[in-house]
Amino acid sequence: MAPRKALIVQQISAETAPLEDRVLLTEIVRALVEFPIRVSVEERISTAGQVTLWIECADADRGKVLGKAGETINAIRRLFSVIGGRDRRNITVSMAS
Repeated sequence: MAPRKALIVQQISAETAPLEDRVLLTEIVRALVEFPIRVSVEERISTAGQVTLWIECADADRGKVLGKAGETINAIRRLFSVIGGRDRRNITVSMAS
């Protein structure tokens, strides 16, 4: 039997967490769309500490990101809600129009 490999867990500091969130969301959305080069995610932080991640993509890809009856975007929002809750941050995900 092969020996188990140790898992390396990296702690994300509060300063780098928003950057990691933006990068993660960008990669998730790029995996879904036909034109990944046109995906960008902008981060906005309110004075109250609310983090909003704004997704911009090609018009042809909006439906893929939204999903049937909004299921895909809602799953992404739920994922980032859980990620934010872990770090006691309030993260919302929105689509730019």
